[in-house]
Amino acid sequence: MSITQQAIATRLGVSQTLVGKALKGNPRVAAATRERIAAVAAEMGYSSVTNSGARQMAARRYGNMARTGTIAVLFTPDFVGQKIHTLPYFMELFAAIETECQRLELDAMMMPLRETGLQGILREGLVDGAILLNSHGIAHLLRQLNIPLVLLNCQGPGHNSVYAEGYEGVRGLLEHLGQLGHRKIAFLSHTTDFSLSAQRYEGYRDGLLALGEIPRDALEEKCLYEPNLAAVEAALKRLWEREPGLTAVVCYNDFIAMQVITVLQSWGLDVPGQVSVTGFDDISVQSNFTIAITSVYYDRAAMARRSLSLLTDYSRDLYSNSNGATSGEAMKGSVVIRSSTGPVKLPERRSSGCLAGQNQKEN
Repeated sequence: MSITQQAIATRLGVSQTLVGKALKGNPRVAAATRERIAAVAAEMGYSSVTNSGARQMAARRYGNMARTGTIAVLFTPDFVGQKIHTLPYFMELFAAIETECQRLELDAMMMPLRETGLQGILREGLVDGAILLNSHGIAHLLRQLNIPLVLLNCQGPGHNSVYAEGYEGVRGLLEHLGQLGHRKIAFLSHTTDFSLSAQRYEGYRDGLLALGEIPRDALEEKCLYEPNLAAVEAALKRLWEREPGLTAVVCYNDFIAMQVITVLQSWGLDVPGQVSVTGFDDISVQSNFTIAITSVYYDRAAMARRSLSLLTDYSRDLYSNSNGATSGEAMKGSVVIRSSTGPVKLPERRSSGCLAGQNQKEN
């Protein structure tokens, strides 16, 4: 029976991920740890320690792809000034990918997109394929490297992809707000130039129509390229200047929704007493935010598992010289009603200025 990396990890009392990184000479693993793991692997007869290079040379000699048992997980290391691996949304995806890789006896190589030598690792066949996380813009560049690729939580033409279904999710949020009596509902998003934003935007507009409201540009801010607190506040000011009677804000995701609530509270407005706010992704509780946000939940662990299933299937087809078919799969979610939404209250806060809350502060 062949020795697996999990068996080595169990023997040493460490994680399978650490064993995989050490056996590949990852410089982020201490040299002493790499040597100890390599020694135990050799003692147990782990074959990849001695024949990985030979398999690669033979593969190049005969024009075939060698199986390495390793997949790369590619991601942008920073998100609006924060390390992506510290954010609850991405932490859950990374953990699910690593868990599923362990079950499949694969190694997951986490690779920030700016890492030196990234293209070399991919081009030289040191991985069997790659999962590209939330970075659809570079998919076409990776395609030139001719490796199996799956996009996770983003979409790109001609690529396998797994993403959160947005249209029905946002429609559900609009239906919930409508039941609470809201009609003056704003939409705050990233640019709608990429598909996931566009899906949620269309869900918002069709949801308004279902409530008997005509979508208006005055209620939409779709150019939030960098959703930091200052950008969110500027967008909200523009919305309230155009429509002082707003009673609800639908946000592209929970990250933006948390910033919206922070800004509204700083203006002296009560959430949800005066303004209801919704998000998407359902991470506010994990983030220990002050208010649990009404949102759309979907199973991120299932998304990660499906992306690996697509990748291994597609990789197998390519290795066997079959035609690898691509597909895009939307994971449906459900509306989770939390503390950030409540019945509409026709405001005392109406004013001729930007916001009654601000005016009260100034008086």
